[in-house]
Amino acid sequence: MIIKYSDKFIEKNEYIFDHVQNKSAQKFLTYLIDSKYRKAVELKEWIKDQIILPTAKVKEFADSIKNRPNFDEMMVAIMDHVAQRVKYVSDSVKWVMTEKWQTADETVKDISGDCEDGVILQYVLARLKGVPANRLLLFCGDALSPSSNKLVGHCWLGYRPTNYPLNFAFLDWCWHYNSNLIQDRNLFTVSGRDIFEEKKSKFGYSYADSSYKATWFCFNENRSYVDLWRK
Repeated sequence: MIIKYSDKFIEKNEYIFDHVQNKSAQKFLTYLIDSKYRKAVELKEWIKDQIILPTAKVKEFADSIKNRPNFDEMMVAIMDHVAQRVKYVSDSVKWVMTEKWQTADETVKDISGDCEDGVILQYVLARLKGVPANRLLLFCGDALSPSSNKLVGHCWLGYRPTNYPLNFAFLDWCWHYNSNLIQDRNLFTVSGRDIFEEKKSKFGYSYADSSYKATWFCFNENRSYVDLWRK
């Protein structure tokens, strides 16, 4: 279900983003970010460190993105900046291993990486540009590959739009990229691990057959979840 909130409500009740973010039960998530050396990290702390102490290259990359008048426009500008500059290269080609999660710094050093690398960079850039963490989640889950149309693992960024705190705009820099402004994009609801996409038209929103099917887990620097808003 897509529920729109007025600008006046959001201005007076910004805590709603904290409320919806805290609604689900948090999980302590560790992940094997380097399959060759078997390096596992707690995802929240790993990405938080990149925001607290960004490298000079990451700050320079962030500074190269022109500031926008609001968060909705800023998020699309960040996605576009990453999509236009970062070359998609699989872990098996770049690192000769099955899984390698790069830091934002590693990605900007040679401007290449795979899906999660660009998403991690998007997230760090958004935070450095002042977008609140309670409006962002990095998703890992099942999505349709644009090359094979088969269901495979993918990573993308979820952003809660200003007037739609209960829903997400998915800002995918590589697989299902589009440059539409937030007000012109489809919106998503996540219930448990299921993803529901609704298409915008002049008559409102209606169900759409989505390329995003299910979540494995999602996280930001403060919280991590296996199920979001469990049914």
